[in-house]
Amino acid sequence: MDEEKPEQRTMETTMNYLHGGDVYRRRIDLDYSVNINPLGMPKSASEAAKHGVDESTAYPDWKVEELRDAVVSFINKKWSAEPASEVHADTNVRPATTSAGAGMDVASTRTNPMNIVQPEWITFGNGAADLIYRLMQVLRPARVLVTAPAFAEYSVAARRVGAELCPIHLSEADDFAFTDVVEEAFLRGIEAAPVGSAVFLCNPNNPDGNGIPSERLHRIAMACEERSLYLIVDECFLPFLRSDVTMAGTQESVVADQRISTGRGAVPAATTYSDEHAASMIPFLSDFEHLVVLRAFTKIYGMPGLRLGYMLTRAKELTASVQATMTPWEINLPAQRAGVAALQEENFVEKTCTVVHEERAFLVRVLPTLPYVEKVYAPESDANFILFRISGKLRRERAAERMEQEAKETSEHLSRESACPTEESVDLKALLLEEGVLIRACGNYDGLDDRYYRICVRTHAENLELVRRWQRLSGAQSVRTVRAFTQECSIMSALPEQVPTPAAPVHPLRTDRVSVSRKTEGRAHAI
Repeated sequence: MDEEKPEQRTMETTMNYLHGGDVYRRRIDLDYSVNINPLGMPKSASEAAKHGVDESTAYPDWKVEELRDAVVSFINKKWSAEPASEVHADTNVRPATTSAGAGMDVASTRTNPMNIVQPEWITFGNGAADLIYRLMQVLRPARVLVTAPAFAEYSVAARRVGAELCPIHLSEADDFAFTDVVEEAFLRGIEAAPVGSAVFLCNPNNPDGNGIPSERLHRIAMACEERSLYLIVDECFLPFLRSDVTMAGTQESVVADQRISTGRGAVPAATTYSDEHAASMIPFLSDFEHLVVLRAFTKIYGMPGLRLGYMLTRAKELTASVQATMTPWEINLPAQRAGVAALQEENFVEKTCTVVHEERAFLVRVLPTLPYVEKVYAPESDANFILFRISGKLRRERAAERMEQEAKETSEHLSRESACPTEESVDLKALLLEEGVLIRACGNYDGLDDRYYRICVRTHAENLELVRRWQRLSGAQSVRTVRAFTQECSIMSALPEQVPTPAAPVHPLRTDRVSVSRKTEGRAHAI
C-alpha cells in the first residue's frame, strides 16, 4: 500500500468553513451573513452570562438541571396556552405505527397540554450543529434525505459517517417552496430507504425562508415512523414567526424591473396558515418514536458565541446514546445561566418578531432596486433572512455605470476600476466587503450557484446603512434615491444630511422596477 502523504492528511482533516459570520480577519461594519436576532442578546441574558463567568471557578452543572427544567417549563407553558396543533382535516393523514405496533391517529391522540415534553427527552449541545454531528455519529444511517438547498451541516455530518446522501431538489421556479412535488419525492425516497436511514428538514428552510406546511410534515413523519426512519426537524428559525403570521408552501417572488404596490410591508398574502404553534412538531413528540426536534438559543436570543442548543425526542435509547458521546461538562456555565435568563424574556421575543416582520418587508421592497439584484425569494416569509439572485445583465450595466461615475470623480477610482466586475466575474460579496458589509454567498449550497446570496434582517438604522453602502456600487442610483424610497414608505422624512449626494444626475425611485410574478408548480424533483 502506498504511504499517505502528509499534505493529503492535512487536506482531509482541515475544517472547510461553509458559513457566514467570519468577522475576525478583516474590518466588518455590518455583518449581514448570519441570521441572528437583530436586537442582539437580551440584557438579562448578557448579565447572567457575565455572572456565569464570575462563577466559573467552579465546574458547570454536568446535568444542566436548572436549564433543563427551565426549557421544560417554557415549552409546556407555551404549548398549553392554547390547544395543541391539530392536523388539517383534509390532509388524509394515515395512522402511524408505534414502537408497539399499534395504529395511532395523530389528529385524535394528543399529549396532555401540561406535559408536552418530559425532562428526560432533552439533550443539550454546543449549538444545534453539535447535535447534528452527534446524531449522525450515533445513528450511522445508511441513507440521508435532505432538501437542496439546505443548511450545509446536514450533508457534511452525513457524509462524515459514510451515509449515502440523497438530495431532493427544490425548484427555483417555485421559489424553492416545499410543494406537492417535493413532498411526493420525499415519500418515495422514504419508501425506498433502508431501515434506520434519516431525513433532515429545516422549517423554515435555510437559505430560502420557506415554511413547510404542517400537514406535509405530518405525512412525512408518519411515513418515517412506518419505515423506522428518523425524521430530524430543525426548528431553530421557527420562533421568529409571529402568532398571526401566514406562511405558504406556494409563494410569489419579487422580481426587478416590473411592478409591485408601494408601502412598507405591502407583500402578497400567503395561503397556508402556519404560526409557530401550528408549524412546530414539538407537540407531537409523544406520537413518534423516530422524531427528533432541534432548537437553539443561538438565533432567537442572539447568542451564537455561547453555543447553546438542544434536541428533543422521546426515544430513550437515542437520547442515552447521544449523551454518551459527550464529556461530563459539555455546556459551560455562562451559557447555562444565559439560557435560563433568556427563557424569561417573553416580551423580547414578541418585539423581535415585530421588528423582523417590519424590516423584512422593507428589505424585500428595496432589494430589487439595488445594484445587481434581479429576484428576491419567499417575500412573505417571516424568517429573519432573505435569499436573492443577481443578474448578469444588471451586473454588466451597473459595472459600466460605476466605472463611468467614479472616473468622473477621481483618476484614482478609475485605476482602481481597471478590474471592474463583468458579467462573468462579478463577486457581490467581495464588492460589499470593500464597503465594510459582509453578506452570505450561497454558491456552495447544493442546488444554487454563484448568482445566489443571502442577507439577514437587522434593525432599521442598520438596514438603511446597508442600502446606502450598497448604492455606492452604482453611479446610476444614489443616496438621494434611497431618501425618495424611505419617504414613499413613510418611514422617515429624509436621510441624515451628512450623507454626500453624488454629482451625477439622480432620478427618483421607479416604482415600476419591481413586480410580483406568480410561480408555477410542475418541475420534477429528483432524489
